[in-house]
Order: sequence, then C-alpha cells, then structure tokens
Amino acid sequence: MSSLFKKTSNIFYGWYIVFGLAFVTFLDMGARQSFGVFVHEWELEFATSVSSISIAASIGLVVAGLAAPLYGALIDRFGSRVILLLGASLTGVGYLLLSLIPNVFFLAFVWGCIISLTAGGISITVVTVTVARWFDKFRGIAMSVLLSGAALGGLILVPFSSYLTDIVGWRFTVIGFVLLYGLVAIPIIWNLVQNSPASVGLVPDGIGDKDTKQTVGPVMPPPLEVTKWRNALNSLPFWQLSLAYVVCGVSTSIISVHYVRWAISEGISSTQGALAFGVLAGVNGSVLLLVGWLSDRIERRVLLGTVYGIRAIGFLCLVVLPPAWGLWAFAIIGGGSWLSSVPLTSSLTADIYGLKQVGTLTGLTNCAHALGGGACVWIAGTVFDTTGSYDNVFLGVVIALIVAMFISWSVQERRFSGRYQITDTELTGVAAN
Repeated sequence: MSSLFKKTSNIFYGWYIVFGLAFVTFLDMGARQSFGVFVHEWELEFATSVSSISIAASIGLVVAGLAAPLYGALIDRFGSRVILLLGASLTGVGYLLLSLIPNVFFLAFVWGCIISLTAGGISITVVTVTVARWFDKFRGIAMSVLLSGAALGGLILVPFSSYLTDIVGWRFTVIGFVLLYGLVAIPIIWNLVQNSPASVGLVPDGIGDKDTKQTVGPVMPPPLEVTKWRNALNSLPFWQLSLAYVVCGVSTSIISVHYVRWAISEGISSTQGALAFGVLAGVNGSVLLLVGWLSDRIERRVLLGTVYGIRAIGFLCLVVLPPAWGLWAFAIIGGGSWLSSVPLTSSLTADIYGLKQVGTLTGLTNCAHALGGGACVWIAGTVFDTTGSYDNVFLGVVIALIVAMFISWSVQERRFSGRYQITDTELTGVAAN
C-alpha cells in the first residue's frame, strides 16, 4: 500500500485517514450530543428529574476523563489502529444495551460507565493523536478538517435524532446508532487507518521521502520535548492549556446536556432546540476550517484565547436576550467557537512537547476537560431543579471563559513551540553570516 500512494497518487495518504476518522468522529460526537435530545424523554418515561439524569451524564464525563490518559498511553505503546477498532466495536455494543435500559439507574450504569469507557477508544484523544502523527506543517488544518466531522455530527445527527425520536421513540433511534457503528465506522477504521506515516513508508505531510530523509520543516526539537510524560508536568504551558481546557469542558458539556432542556424550560419546543444546536454545529464546521487554516500561519494561542472570548459572548446572549433570540444568537455566536478549541489545544500540545508522548499528554488534557464538564453538568441540573432557571449557571460560565481567554493568551508559544525553533538550514545560514 505504501508504494501505491507514494508513486501513483497525488493525494497524501494522511488525508484519507483524516476524512475517514472525520466520519467516525461525526458518529461519536453526534450520538453523544444526542443525549440532550433524550433528557426530556427520560424524564417522562422514568418519572425522574433533570438532576438525576445529569448524574448519569456527569458519571460518563468523569469516567471518560479518567480513561483518557490510559487510552493516550495505549496509543503511544501500541498505535491507534487497534484502539480505534476495539473502541468502535464495544461502543456499538454499549448503545445496544442503552436501548434496553428500564430506568435511570441503568442509564447511569450503561451511559455513565460502559459507553463512556468504550467510546474513549474513538474519542477526540485517539483521533487527534492519530492525525497529529501524520502531519507537521499542515497539522492545524488537518486537525480542523478532522473536527469538522464532530461539527457535522451536531448539525445532522442531533436534529435527526430529535426528529426520529418523535416518530419511533428514543430506543429505536439508539438502535440506529448501533447500525452505523457496525456497518460503517468499523469498516472505515479497518480499511483506512494506519498508525503512522513510517508504518507505510511515508513521512509527515507527504513532504520528502522516508528512505532518503529529505524533509521540509523544523528539525530542531522544541525546548520542552519530553520522552517521559511526567516531565511535562513540571512546565507551565501544560498547566495553562489544561486549566483553560477545564473551562472548555464545562462550557461544551453543559450545552450538550442542557441546551435543549433550557429551550423547553423557556417555552421553545425540543425540535426547535435541537435544530438550533444543529445550526450551532453547522456554523462551527465552517469556522473550524478557517481556524485550522489560520493556525498554521499565526500563533495558535492567540486564536485559542479568542475562541474562549467569543464563546463567553454566546453564553451571555442566553441570559440577557429574550429566549427566542438567545437561542439563535448562541447558535451563531457560540457556534463560531464551539469545537475550535479542540484542534488548537491538541496542536499546541504536540508543538510544545513533541510526538513521543503526545498520546498520554493529550489524554491528560482531555481528562481535565472531561472532569470539569462532569462536575458542572450535575451542578447545572441541580441548580435548574432548585431554581427553575439556568441563568446563574450561564453567568458563571461567562466568567470562567473570560479567565480561560487570558490564560490561553499567556502561553509563551514562540518560546516553547517547535514551530518557532531554528531549523538546521537556518542555523547554517546564521553561522555563515
């Protein structure tokens, strides 16, 4: 296969992996974000409260967060192909079990433990690390194309899940996810995904040739490159990225679980709420490509901080505008920032610490993301059950996002990122002068 793509194809094989994993991410994120569509259905069928259902979501986020570093370490050791195959297969089984649950306690177990654990094998951690190994110069745009699959999942699957639930019920809707995993996701991974360019005789970006060592781009390692992941914990950028990512997890998780429920509480139908979430995802899909293109040309930290600032404005709209206006204002403004923080954070982690332990380190930052979201999803549900409003929750998120904006801007990217280190060619030029 490697010789085929080196000699007869003008398309670098890494792009096939990007588009294949974009669909896997489309399914994974679309199915998981459909949780918010089912909240009101579960309230009625199981005669329970929003906070009780939120506990299931919170458990899931915590389990996924704790599993993320483990998956990252497994990728660093065994490669991502086998992890992706196992993850997709077992997640399909998990959704089959979800379609059979009789009450909210089984929801907490199946969603919170089984699906959240197995879906870690096809999570953002795994797919972004896979793509990071295939690209260097074009890592930003590759990550954004990959994550546009997640945006399309929200655009297409969430509204479709709401529509299908109205027709056949939530159980048969979940069965649809099972079929997509078995008939589409698993074959894509089996036929397309390879662990790294070197495993098929290629080099990152398809620039140069592995056998002759002719490559383009930085060859000097970043100052903070690590061969042991623990060493990264002694450096400031890791904690800056992780703390900001906690806030990212808080903001995205609250909306994924509670956005449709907020719409219903404000007299807006669940279908319209799901449609607005789809618009949010559609806007984000377009913006992701722009952010990816820009991130290969300017400092990623600048874009990352700006993304958090724009998201704060979106949350503020939910509080200060009339509900019908706030719903769509957030869909457009929030959509402009929604998943853009993910490829930027993953790319910065690879840029600053190198690729040797990028799986474990990305897993750790995603752990911070999930734990923050897990705690605050439950808090949001409890506050709503107590006060009948999400306003105080959304205002708290606005403040947290502003803090994350300044934290992101403070990362010393030019000092630590491999993108800004002097190459051997440049070093020779300086010596000659």
